[in-house]
Amino acid sequence: MFGPLSFSDASKEDSPPLSNEDTESALCILCPEQCPSQNELLTHIFVSHKMVIADVPLIADLKLYLDYWRVKLQQVGVSDVCTGIQMNGELYHLLSDVLPEDRMLRQGLHIKRMERALGQQETERLDSSYSVQCMFCRHEMSPTRSVYIQHLAEHHNVQLGPVETLVYIDKLLDLVQRQIDNLKCLFCERTYKSRDVLKEHMRKKGHKRLNPHNEMYDQFYIDSYREMDRSWKNNKRRPVPSSSSTEPPSAGSEDESAAEDSDWSDWTEPDSCDLVCLFCDVRASAWKRILDHLQAEHGFDFLTAVKHLDFYRQVKLVNYLRREIYWNSCPVCKTKFQTKLALYAHIKQENHAVLPEETYWNCPEYFFPTYENDAFLCQLDDGEEDIVEEILEETKSKPSQDKIQEDKSSSTSQTKQMLKQLRIS
Repeated sequence: MFGPLSFSDASKEDSPPLSNEDTESALCILCPEQCPSQNELLTHIFVSHKMVIADVPLIADLKLYLDYWRVKLQQVGVSDVCTGIQMNGELYHLLSDVLPEDRMLRQGLHIKRMERALGQQETERLDSSYSVQCMFCRHEMSPTRSVYIQHLAEHHNVQLGPVETLVYIDKLLDLVQRQIDNLKCLFCERTYKSRDVLKEHMRKKGHKRLNPHNEMYDQFYIDSYREMDRSWKNNKRRPVPSSSSTEPPSAGSEDESAAEDSDWSDWTEPDSCDLVCLFCDVRASAWKRILDHLQAEHGFDFLTAVKHLDFYRQVKLVNYLRREIYWNSCPVCKTKFQTKLALYAHIKQENHAVLPEETYWNCPEYFFPTYENDAFLCQLDDGEEDIVEEILEETKSKPSQDKIQEDKSSSTSQTKQMLKQLRIS
């Protein structure tokens, strides 16, 4: 029987204990072979020594685990600690937690990792000297990390989760910052061509939150460190709000930096962004909720009804419905009523919560919204996010009015060129 286990102290720096990152070379536990990575080491052990280490993803610190067994296997034989398995007529050795010593080692490594994470979380919670600029609006965030996380959620609607569930917050925020700098959406992780397109995409799609299926983020949630016998992939740690490699740009001049900051300075959320039903005055704070209401209360499946319409006809339809309801007029039969309540009762009784005749609403006048900042319009899907990028690029290349006046003699050719650039000639 072996004596009590002992571990070397882990580094105290603010660095998350990742789940066996395959980034450093490793020495074989049975021979002097130096492998470039841990994965290659495991392959070497299997091919050269016919040994298999069970449940590697569940080992909290593979490096310390291998270091321990490297020393131990110099004292005892492989057959003394491993289970023999016949595979294809050959004997392989399985190193697993069936052995009490291995089980104790794995438990100890898990506890050490959990203690480091809990200690780091406590340090972050008590630190009242924290100060950093918000990555979006550049306001000074202090004196705690909790203030910053709450600011991101309330003012920019960036949902990272409750601060009490987070750990290694500085690393998480740095990672989010790099994703944004790399023009990559936090949720769908698609890369966009400019900050403006990325900003519009994340706002419109509700993608101001982390991808719950990306295991890279697991290390920043304290629940990832609590249970030993669950893989990081299957452990549902992160709260998901209900509602689907390039280098960061180098630092430029102060003017360029200020311009970049201004790109995000307006990326704030209003205190209220209610979505109003098309056929009554019910409001909802989420797109899915208003769609569910339309289906349940009015029998109107909006997405199905408009799936054959392009973006512009969807806009005209919504604005038409808004205008008719405002005038107490049924959008389908055009009957007028004295009150909104009478109109609502009529629509429900006559089942007039349907798509009106296109001749009623497919008119240029309905390009203009009935209500200012109608949040419903913001949810309509144009299906062509890249159009925003094209418009931005074309706008930048458009000649100034002063230049056109200066070169008045060639205005005709310039106009033709401009029309060609804007794809309307």
